[in-house]
Amino acid sequence: ETYIANMGLRYFDKVLVCTAERFTTTEVDVMKELEQHKVPFFMVRTKVDIDVWNNEQDNKASHEETMAAIRKDLSSQRGVSRPFLISSRYPDIYDFPGLIKAVFPGLRRQMRAGAGEFVPGALEDPWALPESRSSVLSGLQGYWHGVE
Repeated sequence: ETYIANMGLRYFDKVLVCTAERFTTTEVDVMKELEQHKVPFFMVRTKVDIDVWNNEQDNKASHEETMAAIRKDLSSQRGVSRPFLISSRYPDIYDFPGLIKAVFPGLRRQMRAGAGEFVPGALEDPWALPESRSSVLSGLQGYWHGVE
C-alpha cells in the first residue's frame, strides 16, 4: 500500500507490471490496487525463452506445454487472467507483438522487432548524441547553447 501511494500508480494512464520469474505477492497486490482504481495495467512475464529451454532440457516438455503451464500457474495461483509472456531475445515468437498492440492501440506502423534504436546521424553508434543540441539538452549535459 505504501509503495502504491508513494509512486502514485493510481494516477498513471497505464502500468506495466513486469517480472522475470513468478509474480510475487507484491505484484499481485499492485495488480489488485490498479484494478480497484480502474487503472489499465498489463502483467508481463519476461524471459520465458529461458523457461521454455530449461523445461525442454529438464522435462522434455514442448514449447506449447511450457507456455500453457506458465499461463495456468499465473491464472490459478496468482489470479492473472491475461499475462503477456515475452522474451526480448525472440520478440516475434511470444506475446511481445500482442503486448505492443495492447499498450499502444493507436500505433499504425510496427517497427521490425529486431530493429536497432534510431538516432539521427549516428549510424555506427546508437548511443551517440546528435551534433545539434537543443538548449535544454545542452544545459543538462553542460554545453553552452550555440558554443562548441
